[in-house]
Order: sequence, then structure tokens, then C-alpha cells
Amino acid sequence: MGLQQQVEQSIQAFLSLQKAGPGISVSTGLVFYDLEAEAKFQYPVLAPIRKTMPRIGSTNPMGGQGLAAHWNAITNPNTGNVPLEASEGQSGGLIQPTVVPRIATYKLLALDNVVTWQAEWSGVGYEDVRSAAQRMTLDSMILGEEPRLLWGNSGTAGVGLNFGQANTPTYVSQSNSGGTLSNGVCYVAVAALTYQGYQFAIAPAANGGGGSVAVIAQYTKANGDGTSLTMNGGVSQVSAIGSMTTLSGGSALQSFVAQTKAIPGAAAYAWFVGTTNAAGSLPFNQITTINQATVTAITTATQAANYTGSATDYSANPLAFDGLITQGVAGGGYFKSLDGAALTSDGANGCVEINTAFKYFWDVYKISPTHIWAGSGTINAITKVILSGTNVGGVGYRVELDNSPGSLGGLVGTAFVSSVNNRFALGARKPVPIDIHPNIPDGHLFMDLEINPYPSSNIPYARAVRTLRDYFQVLWAPTTALYRNSIFSAEMLQLYVPYGLGLISNISN
Repeated sequence: MGLQQQVEQSIQAFLSLQKAGPGISVSTGLVFYDLEAEAKFQYPVLAPIRKTMPRIGSTNPMGGQGLAAHWNAITNPNTGNVPLEASEGQSGGLIQPTVVPRIATYKLLALDNVVTWQAEWSGVGYEDVRSAAQRMTLDSMILGEEPRLLWGNSGTAGVGLNFGQANTPTYVSQSNSGGTLSNGVCYVAVAALTYQGYQFAIAPAANGGGGSVAVIAQYTKANGDGTSLTMNGGVSQVSAIGSMTTLSGGSALQSFVAQTKAIPGAAAYAWFVGTTNAAGSLPFNQITTINQATVTAITTATQAANYTGSATDYSANPLAFDGLITQGVAGGGYFKSLDGAALTSDGANGCVEINTAFKYFWDVYKISPTHIWAGSGTINAITKVILSGTNVGGVGYRVELDNSPGSLGGLVGTAFVSSVNNRFALGARKPVPIDIHPNIPDGHLFMDLEINPYPSSNIPYARAVRTLRDYFQVLWAPTTALYRNSIFSAEMLQLYVPYGLGLISNISN
């Protein structure tokens, strides 16, 4: 036996004695536990629109607010466009204004959280568990309020939206590659989703779903007081079935593109695809944030029987107040669907579709949006379109190199577009900021109006959160071995100029 083998055998014998012995090892558990005091709240509380919007309580000297805010909007002082000319000794023509009554109803928002007695006792010296629970409840309220200020949809006539039945899908094109479809006919149905419906669909595991993408027609939530509430899931009535052209590429690698006519205010679309032309028989296929879908395969997924093929429209939520986008679409604001097309350059370092919207606002209302919000993919598309445009005199931007000794010749990459000039505004060249927003899906671009565009109009602000009772907390008396806290707010969005908002949807990125 060589020396090396003797050394190895000795080492193995020593290790075996360590394992076999009854002594103390790491596995015994007599080790220090290095846990930093206080839990770390590592989640973003992103609510840029909410944080800049005023929150206003009663404006009544007596303090009363009732169930809603009411006001009258004079949208045209001279409805008949009566001429100004007059003859000597005569008076002028009589004018008639256009008066539109407005109403915004207060809605109740609430979230609960609970802490068991034992959880509180066990956390002493590490975390004030009850305070942490209260903070998370408030953060959740703020995070939930932002998308409702944008997309909330009560369905109330004049300010809300009822999608009704989605439009029958039509065939766009097919490809002999990119999928797993064989020769034959495919049938497609579609449903439009509100933003709330889109949230339910993409995160069903957190909403009582099975953990995969699915459409929820109605959602039942359990309340902290032991009651429950069933609400609409933000889904339109499913469309009639559309027959796609017969695939005939001669391979099992085919795919096709289907499209449905856009529904203004829809945030996404749910697609059902199969080989049987019968309502309720088409399995769920996918969700898109534009009104087009590329179908590469037939799935075996199913949907709840009360949804697929249903004749019911679940798009509106009467318990919600109406958000900016909803009121803008319903109240005469700008809406344009690109139907899966991309944004285009105007050849002068601008974007045709944005310029068209700017021109509409000036031509019709003599106003200009003050902010543009979009999803990440659309922000990227805007940047590419504007920076790739050709200016009349050459490239419309310049590259600057840092000439300091520490970074001589250094170039910072990745240019971005932070604002776009509105050439259709009084005084011209009004820079409109462009920002990414966490609650605007790709394929959508929202044009906001944050200020009063008519200074002498008796409008105190362009929009505000009106509160019947702003955030307040209730610490309920224990009835079981736990503490329950609730945070409430009774509020609504009061929007004076809904026609000053715009939405461009179904943008291909």
C-alpha cells in the first residue's frame, strides 16, 4: 500500500469517527441565528397619478356632501352659432347655451388584515406585527386605488362603459411556420376585458383561480367580517364564433392571426380557439393586450360553464367609481385603435399617431394634453419611432461626449424620449412629458390633462379625488383570538374635462 492510499484511509477513518460520535455538530442546532430586526417592505408603491391628484373633502359651508357631487357643464355658450351682425337700431340675436348635468357618486373602498394574538406575542423584540399589518393594508389601498383612478368602470350611462358583446373575430393572415397547427378549419371567439378583468385573468391564483391564466366572469371575495361579496369580473359577453380560413400549408407547423373590432376602453382580449363550431366548446387559448392574436396551437384548457358562450356582459362593476380613461372614452375624449399596427414616424422626429391626437384636441377643444403615460413596450416603441425619424435638415438630435479627464471619450448608451413637443398648441412647441406607468398594459397610450385648460371657467381643478370620508382605520374589538384592522375610504373621481383625455389602443410594439 502506497503512502497516498494510507493518508486517504486515515482521513476517511477520522471522518467516520466524527459522524458516528454523539458529540455536537452544526446539525445539533446550537448556532446563532442572525436575523435583522424589522421586516423589510420590499415592494414598490407606485401610484404616480394618485400622488399628484388633490384629495378634497366637503366644499359645502354646512359640511354636507350627500351621496354624490353634482354640477352643470356649459359646453357651448352659443349652440346655434347665431351670427353677430346686426342692423342699426336693432338688438342682437338670442343665443342658447348647451348645458350638460354631471354627477359623480361616492363609492366605498375597504381592505382588512388580521394578526393572531400568538403572532403578536411571538414578534415582540423583532417586529411590531400589528403595525406592520396596518402599513401593508394602507399600502395595498394605495396600490389598488391607482388602477381604479385610471380604469375604474361603473357602467353608469354617460361616464361608465358597458362592453356588451365582443365583435366576431375575423381572419387576418396565416403562416406555414411558427406553430403546431395542421391543415383544417379553426374557429375563434373572443371577449373584451376591462383592466380589472385583465388583472383577474393574469393572476388567478391570487384570486381563487387554479394558478394559470384564465378568465374569471365573476369574482367572489371573502371579507374580514365573515361575509362575502360577488362582483363582475370585467369581461364582456363572448362574441359570436368566427370561422378562420382553412389552413392549407401542408405541414403541422402552421399558425394564423385573428382580429376583432376594438371596443373603446378595453384593456385586453381573451381568445377561445378550437375545431368545433359550437358555443361553449372552444377552449381558452390566450390573452392579448391588443385586439389581435397569433394562434400557434389549440389548447385543451376549459373555462367555467357560466362564462364561455354566455349571453351575459360582466364588464361593468357598479360598486366602482369611473376612472380617467373610462370617463374620457365615454365623455367625448380622443380614442384611436391601431388594430395591431405599429406607431409611425412623421419624418421629422415625431410620431404620426401622437400628432394626430394633438391636432384633434386643438381643432375640437382648443386644448393640449399635459402628460402621456404608456406601458414599457409602448414607451420603447415611441423612443424608436421618434429617434429613427428623419429631420428635414438631418438627424434631429445630437450626441455629446463627456470630455472630463475621468471619462474622456465616454459615451452613455440608450437614448430615450422624455417628452414630445405639441405643435398644435397656442404658442406652439409645448413639451408634453412621456412616462412609463405600472397600470397601463403594453399596446396602450394614455393622454392626460392635469390642469384646468379654461382659466375663467369656474373650474377649481381639472380633476380631484373627492372624499366623503378619506382613509380611516377601524381596530375591531376581538371576538376570536386575533386582531382585525380595516382601512376604509369613501371617494370618487370628479373629472370636469373628460373630453381632454385620450387613449390610443392596440399598438403593436
